[in-house]
Amino acid sequence: MSIQGSEREAGKGDRQRKAKEQATAEEKMEAKEPKNILILCVDRDDDVGEKTGLRTPILGKEQVLNAAIQLITKDPEEADANTLFEAIRIFESLRARAVDEKYEVAAVAGSSLGGLEADRKIAREVQEVVKRSSAEAIILVSDGFTDQDVSPIIQSYAPIVSVRRFAVKHSESLEMSWLILSRYLAMLFNDPRYTRWTLGIPGLALVIFSTFYVLNLLFPESSFLAYASITILALLGSVLIVKGFRIDKAMALVISEVAARPAILIKVFSLIAGLVVCILGITQGVSLVPKLVPPEYLTDPMTALNHINLLAAAFIDVSVLYITIGIVILFLGRILYASFVRSPQVWSNLAALVASILTGETLRRTTGILREIPTSPLDPSVLVFFLWIAFSILTMIASTIVIHRLRRVYRDRLTRFEGDG
Repeated sequence: MSIQGSEREAGKGDRQRKAKEQATAEEKMEAKEPKNILILCVDRDDDVGEKTGLRTPILGKEQVLNAAIQLITKDPEEADANTLFEAIRIFESLRARAVDEKYEVAAVAGSSLGGLEADRKIAREVQEVVKRSSAEAIILVSDGFTDQDVSPIIQSYAPIVSVRRFAVKHSESLEMSWLILSRYLAMLFNDPRYTRWTLGIPGLALVIFSTFYVLNLLFPESSFLAYASITILALLGSVLIVKGFRIDKAMALVISEVAARPAILIKVFSLIAGLVVCILGITQGVSLVPKLVPPEYLTDPMTALNHINLLAAAFIDVSVLYITIGIVILFLGRILYASFVRSPQVWSNLAALVASILTGETLRRTTGILREIPTSPLDPSVLVFFLWIAFSILTMIASTIVIHRLRRVYRDRLTRFEGDG
């Protein structure tokens, strides 16, 4: 019984499959191929209307032929005229071989403004010619690079069964190159990212030159034109430096960082102020050393080498205080910034601050030993210096322990700020 049941089920499945295949074949036989076909030529930038004055859409062989003749008469190099003639040629060829199909030819146009305005006008005209010709399908005759833009618009009203890309022998590659070039040119002269360089800098150079030229006319005895050349060259050199070293990118990054985190101004100011104080200390040391040592120590190299300890002591004695204060300002700014942004780097900067103060005081204490070089390590000045070194080490150890405990206590309050360096 089970074998007979299986055979009945298999036979039933075969009958159902054959019935489905037969139904599918009948549906394919009943499917209608399009009988009314429209050969459509699209002029996206409306050269037909601009150069001949004709209104689009244009429907019918005679009307399209008349438009093509007028367009090529106005501009023999116009590629759209040849595209219209090609549409008529396809229309004649298909109609001569047609058995039960009906063909019509038409031309639609967009707008010289391009973009959305052109697409909307093409959509309206395609809808009109499809309705007037009762077209069931469309053969698109294109100049090669507009079919990708207009095909989705046309297919929303009737299916495209074929695309004929037609171009005069030189026009497709040249028009494609010109299209790309024109887009880049438009970007150079319309995009604010580039206009400052393509229009702003040349315009500024012309204003400078014309200003100096007028001054040269008013005061011919002065060589203002030479000044103009120097100023323009300096301007162009500055632009090349800014772009070459990406200074504009760095400034934009700084501005964006300041806008996102105003507290960074504390860090920037402390950095600048600290560097200024350190540079001031170095210049003070260099300028005051000749006043603190005998002049003969600086005139003769051998004498200066023999008294290098006195020169070093004079320089350190004058500059170390400025340099220490500058470094302290630097780390104070970093500590304040880290506190504002709740960064754990506040602890490492605090440890660096303590180390900077101890290092500065250590350098200051070396001046006494440098001025009067001791003859023995047991000299009182050397012993006092070693005691200071030991005290500094103990102070650093104590401060490290305190900072470590403070870090553990305030771990939950200070979270790493994302992007903080």
